[in-house]
Amino acid sequence: MKSNRKTVKALCLVLSLLILLCLTCACGGGGEEAEYVFVSGSVTLQAGAPVGTAIENLGEPKDYRESGSCGGIPGLDRVYAYEGFTVYTTPGMDGDVIAKIELTDDSVATPEGLKIGSDKQAVTDALGVGEAVGTTLVYTGKDTKLTFVLRDDVVTNIQYTGR
Repeated sequence: MKSNRKTVKALCLVLSLLILLCLTCACGGGGEEAEYVFVSGSVTLQAGAPVGTAIENLGEPKDYRESGSCGGIPGLDRVYAYEGFTVYTTPGMDGDVIAKIELTDDSVATPEGLKIGSDKQAVTDALGVGEAVGTTLVYTGKDTKLTFVLRDDVVTNIQYTGR
């Protein structure tokens, strides 16, 4: 009888370890979180990152607005609208930072090929199961969040924000 108990305990331990291993692999394991970026032409934009030369390299925006920053750091919040997406910047300690990137129509897509009008299944096929928050799917990376707003399981808005 003692032998059977030891065997059952050993099997339970092995099964527990296998389940833990599967969960770790399914969640990306290895401690490496995704970094969500938006790419326009040769310019890579990452929310939370310094603006650097990104805005300059994107070319002339079709619309530009600025207002006094309410983030506690002197400077201006800026909004640059381009064809299909908008970039929001805010002052940081060492210069302007990309606060948010918002895709505004289906003329642009994420590097995974997702765009306004994609369905929920396409999002989960490309990125896995995100955190469902109301009508949104949120994917949290190391320093960024990628949010898909859905209506009737169709993407109506895509936003990149810093964490």
